[in-house]
Amino acid sequence: MAQENTTAAFNAVLKRLTRVQAECQSIISEQLTFNTKEELLFYKVPLEQLHRVNQFTLTFVMQQRCLLALKRSYEHTAYLIGVEQGRYDCVVAKINDTLLLRTAIDSELIFPHFVYLSKVWCNLTHYFNHIVELNKLREQLEQLVSHEMDACARKTIDEIRLLGEHIKKPEQRSFLDRMAVLNQYNTDGNFCSMAQADIKEFCCLTLTLTNGLLLPAHVLRKLCMNLDIKFGFRDETYARIAELWFERFIKSFRQAIFNSANLALVLKLDDVLIAREMQPLPVPPPKTRDFNAQTEMVITNDLRPANWINVTWNAWDYHRETIHLAEIRKRQTHDTQTKLSYGKRNAQNQAYNSRQHK
Repeated sequence: MAQENTTAAFNAVLKRLTRVQAECQSIISEQLTFNTKEELLFYKVPLEQLHRVNQFTLTFVMQQRCLLALKRSYEHTAYLIGVEQGRYDCVVAKINDTLLLRTAIDSELIFPHFVYLSKVWCNLTHYFNHIVELNKLREQLEQLVSHEMDACARKTIDEIRLLGEHIKKPEQRSFLDRMAVLNQYNTDGNFCSMAQADIKEFCCLTLTLTNGLLLPAHVLRKLCMNLDIKFGFRDETYARIAELWFERFIKSFRQAIFNSANLALVLKLDDVLIAREMQPLPVPPPKTRDFNAQTEMVITNDLRPANWINVTWNAWDYHRETIHLAEIRKRQTHDTQTKLSYGKRNAQNQAYNSRQHK
């Protein structure tokens, strides 16, 4: 009974959000006229007024996605409850068969069934508590976007419809002019990160030309062959225009998305942007590097009196010592007439008596 009430509550609130969201997108579609042959955009009500209704659409879309996530979690938990109930019934039937027509039963035969039954009961308790928490979250979401917001959205829709009836001559803008407006913004967003974006639900060309107005998409088209990204469009003519003006369309589309926090949330780019901001800054390579080498005959940090002879603080002392050693090197003899070459064999270990010893 509780599961049926939970399912009915989820379905009722999702149906309400879908209906109000459709009403908001319908009034935007009524006020916009796209001439795809002449590539012109006509609108009576200023786009700033239409963005008021678009804010309601963004709110309802985000609430609907949160409720759908809760509903998927509930359905998974309900499936696990059904599995555990089947196990519970199976164990109870096994215990009843064991106890049937028996007066004395060994504890080792019946006790493991009760142990398994307690585990199944704990799982059921855990899953039912999970459903209770999901219902609490659903109620909190319903309080955040209550029926009063539905009334405000319908009131804004009536105001825009009445304003459009008073304006006789619509404004006219070309597609290129509308895209040029977005080129004034600067963004660091990367187009490759759009591969993770959910851009199939709304018309990308309408979003680009109106700087964020959301209309449902009915056609999917892959415009870039290098990336596996499918864009949503209202019909084939919209997709054809985006394909012909691909470079301008992508640039304006990227700037429209990454300069709006609401669109980043709706298109599920918030995690990508947060991860990009949390990346550490690139560290430039050092201009110098330490090299471990050994320098011979250099005394460092050894100022004992015995070593002060080889230590000096004057660089010219080292120059004078170098010149002195070079002069000694020049005066080194190169004669080959030594005692060994003069004819005395083993001169280094021979001894000769003096003259008075005969």
